[in-house]
Amino acid sequence: MKLRKIIIAGAGIGGLSAGIALRRLGFEVEIIEIAFNLSPIGWGLALAPNALFALSHIGLAESVIQAGSVIRRVQMKTWLGKTLKEIPLETLEARTGGCVVTLNRSRLHALLLEVFGESGLHLGNAASCYTETKKQVVLTLENGQEVEGDLLIGADGIRSSIRRQLFPHAKIQYRYTAWRGLCSAAKLTNGTYLSVLGRGTRFGCTHTGDGNLSWYATYLAPENQVITSPQASLKRYQNWCSPIPDIINSTCDKAILHTLVYDAEPLSTWSSQRVTLLGDAAHPMTPDMNQGAGQAIEDAIILASSLEKSSTLQEALKLYEFYRIKRTSKIVKQSRQSGQIEHSQNVISCSLRNAIYYLTPVDLLLKQLVIASKFDNIYSR
Repeated sequence: MKLRKIIIAGAGIGGLSAGIALRRLGFEVEIIEIAFNLSPIGWGLALAPNALFALSHIGLAESVIQAGSVIRRVQMKTWLGKTLKEIPLETLEARTGGCVVTLNRSRLHALLLEVFGESGLHLGNAASCYTETKKQVVLTLENGQEVEGDLLIGADGIRSSIRRQLFPHAKIQYRYTAWRGLCSAAKLTNGTYLSVLGRGTRFGCTHTGDGNLSWYATYLAPENQVITSPQASLKRYQNWCSPIPDIINSTCDKAILHTLVYDAEPLSTWSSQRVTLLGDAAHPMTPDMNQGAGQAIEDAIILASSLEKSSTLQEALKLYEFYRIKRTSKIVKQSRQSGQIEHSQNVISCSLRNAIYYLTPVDLLLKQLVIASKFDNIYSR
């Protein structure tokens, strides 16, 4: 199949991964990005084996592993410090052949940007709308400029303008509030991912391989709740077990990011004649299974493989959806369910949640993670 040019809206992790994968197969690629500079705010990001397997197809797995911290164990505790479960990840590595790595999101983004390069990357341009015909698709930018191509990939995030035009009925749904931070505190054993559960609240932290500790604090709150300062909002964690208060208190406000967490009901299709979606634009999901970035990278590799294997664009888009929609839809739902369980609010449901984690065998807890961590690339078939 011959495509003159592929346009990607969005230079995030998914968009850059797609651009690299497509260029490696000989396609001409242009990426349109709304930001005037690519200096994303850093926070920790976990990449399961499937994400690393996908990155290996664009030559970046080893660089990512070297840049991050390999997680050897997951510790789950109550907010009072009682250990609910310690999960060694050797079983996950044995069953999938890969490890879990945490690193600064900005570091991963920088590695992808370095490989893609500046050529074909257009910053400070917001995608507004598109028109498509049997022969081409035209992306109109907010400044009125038009970019023509044979395929448009909407990788422009959870509030995607491409998704909004393609599926105007599809709405994102608010789930909970999150704070993310980075500090240099080292009061956590290297290779440990700590997850602490309260009533409608949660805290987690891990090292990122660059000398920093990445942490998140989540809680149920109204979507329109007025936010004051980070430290005022995070007072609810001051009586939690060590090292949580010290981690929060040692983080300056400039290193704390507030976000609202959303997802969306899975779509049954992502494409039209010459337009398709990727990453958060296709399947917004909560971070409860640490699969958001991984699934976007998988999308990129499978889409590139589908275009390379198919004789027509329509055949390629159908193949892409065949391999991706069922898998991502399942992970969206599992991630949402995990978040609902971990944010249990009343005393009874919290006690039941804690008892389930305490009594459930490690192998059973790992089962879902193992399934999500396997990457089946059609390119190898």
